[in-house]
Amino acid sequence: MTTRRITALLLSAMLCFSAASCSDKEKGPSSSAAKTSAPPKVESGVGELITPAEEDVDSGLGSYRMSEYGTKLYYDSSVFSDELALSLDKYFKSIHDEDYETYKSCLFPSYLNNMETYLQKDFQYGMDTSFSNQCARLKALAAENYTITRIKIDKPQTEEGASTEEDYFSSFFGKLGECFGTDYYQEVKDNTDKLNEVNFTIMAEFDGAETVILSDMKIVVAEKDGVFYNFG
Repeated sequence: MTTRRITALLLSAMLCFSAASCSDKEKGPSSSAAKTSAPPKVESGVGELITPAEEDVDSGLGSYRMSEYGTKLYYDSSVFSDELALSLDKYFKSIHDEDYETYKSCLFPSYLNNMETYLQKDFQYGMDTSFSNQCARLKALAAENYTITRIKIDKPQTEEGASTEEDYFSSFFGKLGECFGTDYYQEVKDNTDKLNEVNFTIMAEFDGAETVILSDMKIVVAEKDGVFYNFG
């Protein structure tokens, strides 16, 4: 298989749901024994900032906001908007629910169209099959009956001398452009208001406990006219 084809396969499953991601799973608070104050339900969007009581088992995780999907979202609202955080929650919930139509609505439109064309041409399957594979990979990291309970998002830490966010975008979209046969980075820049490089960690509940199933992973989120879209 050529390097280009390998790159495409990795990019079409950009979240990299590999066994290595959970080889050293971190156990979270046990749902059966831990004392945790019940958060209020949120009908739409995200709720107010909640700071757990000191006696709550998850107090060390910091403050969070409940989403309309029942997920505890941890993020700095001065860095990321409520809408961006909720868009990621919706994206991961679509994978959990195996809801392909919702999943497609979370993707940047030209990414969805270009990747569909590329996969069909080079691999004889489409985004629906790629999506099914992502769903299976996430289940493999957790369990058949898992529930996503917490998502933490933050900006990647930049060390002195390390590559910049612009370097990352240039490399990431450059690789996609090689697959699509276009200057895809320029196309994306021309059709977005802002690009966000986001680190995320996901906890899920299964077998009576919460476990980190993905830790310190990276995703690109685009904003256009107040709507957020993912690439992956």
